Amino acid sequence: DPDDAGQLNGQVQSKRPIPASIRIGGALRVDCRISYAGHGTLNDVRKSFDLELCDARYEGRDRYRASAQAIDPTMLRALLAYRIYAHLGLEVPTVEPASLYFNQNYLGLYLLTETIERAFFDKRGYDTGVIYKARFGNAHFEPPFLNRLSEAFTIEGEDDYVLLRRIYEMTVSMPDDEAYAAALQQYVDTDSFLRYLAATVFLCQWDGMHNNYFLALNHQTERLFLVPWDMDRVWNETATRNPADLLAINRMGARLLKTKAGQVRMAELLGDLLTSYSPERLETDLNVLAAQTAEAYRHDPILSRKPQDEVKADLLGQIRLWSDKLKSYQETLSPTR
Repeated sequence: DPDDAGQLNGQVQSKRPIPASIRIGGALRVDCRISYAGHGTLNDVRKSFDLELCDARYEGRDRYRASAQAIDPTMLRALLAYRIYAHLGLEVPTVEPASLYFNQNYLGLYLLTETIERAFFDKRGYDTGVIYKARFGNAHFEPPFLNRLSEAFTIEGEDDYVLLRRIYEMTVSMPDDEAYAAALQQYVDTDSFLRYLAATVFLCQWDGMHNNYFLALNHQTERLFLVPWDMDRVWNETATRNPADLLAINRMGARLLKTKAGQVRMAELLGDLLTSYSPERLETDLNVLAAQTAEAYRHDPILSRKPQDEVKADLLGQIRLWSDKLKSYQETLSPTR
């Protein structure tokens, strides 16, 4: 109602939830709470929202984010990126394009995205304890954050950073990379981490090396595994980035890639992705997704300032440029060298 809408817009930075009624797909209608969401988008015209469905569920979940994907003018990057992470066996949130209305006013094309929290893991059959969320570009396992872990990760659970502290101390203090990789396997599913790194570097998702990922403790294995999040910077800044520098951002990953086994596994994973998701395959997928979102894009008050074909062509150019860089980088990992 107007009073709640005024309260919502009067406290954007606090992200305080207010009561609302929501319809999804013209069928589901529930009372819920809504709040502004995200960090970098709060000052943008197109803002993201967190939705809590109080009286019902949509696709088995009661919490979603309506993401504005402020950095991505195509609104297609996340739809492709999560497919690629899933191809390597990583758990990913469900995501679908949606036309978003606020009190009958069309806000534009958004992505309705499953949020990462305990319910995400429960739905997939994981007995999950602690959940860490990387934040603010500080989650790179560099020494300065050993005693400031709350600046690098938020936490859901009652671990009080004990597990992360052990990993940080190992990463900082153990000099031998092979011994470090062996010791790390006690606490981290290192193959999950390498698969995450491979997909992240394949996508030129530089923001995902020290930000925008989750570490969850699987009680069945007592090891942490990774879940990706927030794909609006995928295939971004490809002209000024290179794969080796991206993989050096995260100290834990960089140390794994100094081992022979890590290099061989990375070469294998990148080879799979380069074959399975060639620029030609990605172009075909982009064309299908663009056709599905064309009408919503055309009426979007912000996105429609640039034709969809124009922003799609720019994205394809970035994909081709980065694919060439990846092929060159993969050759440096070849076990025959």
